[in-house]
Amino acid sequence: MSLRVVFFGTPEMARAALSAVIEAGHQVLAGVCQPDRPAGRGRKLKPPRVKEACDLLGVPVLQPESIRDCDFFDRLAALEPDVLCVVAYGRILNRKILDIPKIMPVNLHFSLLPELRGAAPHNWALIRGLTETGVTAIKMVERLDAGPVLAQLRTRIDPAETAEELLSRLTGLGARALVETLSDLERGALNPVAQDEERVTYAPMLEPRDGWLDLSLPAQAVYDRARGVVPWPGPSLAYGDRRLKVFDLAWDGEPVQAEPGTVVDLESRGYRVACGGGSLVVGRVQHPGKKPVQAEQAARGSGPRVGERLA
Repeated sequence: MSLRVVFFGTPEMARAALSAVIEAGHQVLAGVCQPDRPAGRGRKLKPPRVKEACDLLGVPVLQPESIRDCDFFDRLAALEPDVLCVVAYGRILNRKILDIPKIMPVNLHFSLLPELRGAAPHNWALIRGLTETGVTAIKMVERLDAGPVLAQLRTRIDPAETAEELLSRLTGLGARALVETLSDLERGALNPVAQDEERVTYAPMLEPRDGWLDLSLPAQAVYDRARGVVPWPGPSLAYGDRRLKVFDLAWDGEPVQAEPGTVVDLESRGYRVACGGGSLVVGRVQHPGKKPVQAEQAARGSGPRVGERLA
């Protein structure tokens, strides 16, 4: 037996889950994603990754401007799905929609709920220095990421892993967790477990300010934030009145006898910058409107230089 599924999702991380559901033999009646949005310098309309995948797979696509649209609801209800699968759709579904499937609505979240509810769990897992994360399938309710847990898969976080790299791994892990959840639904083998509300933490959507590094903190904490904001908004430091984007970072816990933010040395790997404890190595820098350059090249040109301060 296969399940009749309507799949809600928009970005690349959702596309992988959609493909896995189809490959597992389930009938995807429609894909629901956000409308095409302007992108790039030309601001041409760009379709979401899930729409592109649906077009290739011959799956009908719905792109409502508002999920409260009556026509959208009627079309969704007429499909008579067994399950709604929701993966990074980008909008909160109301009770009216959640009540449509015959079995249940299932949401795939990229953290070990109840930890890191919200829009950017993989980013905040790194920023907060976690050593483990994972994916969670839940039965959807109207509250944000608060439904009972249906399945969880765990993974260790590599100490040098960026948010971009971690999300790539979680995307594959999430697709596997979703397929396993649907298999258990078919067999009636699920045992939903309520989330422990006392353990709830949140992972809000990143903002441009989240890329600023605070060099008064220990080097490990600075490095963790830097990893967590790759590729967007990207780690940055202030050099005079300019925002300096920084790349290829590493950290060292050995004490440095200098005020936090001081460029204490220029090594083969890059600038060594003092932190509140230990130091950070910056391999490349990028001035506004310029291309990234190696630290050695920057030191010969527009800076920074050894002895100067970053903030």
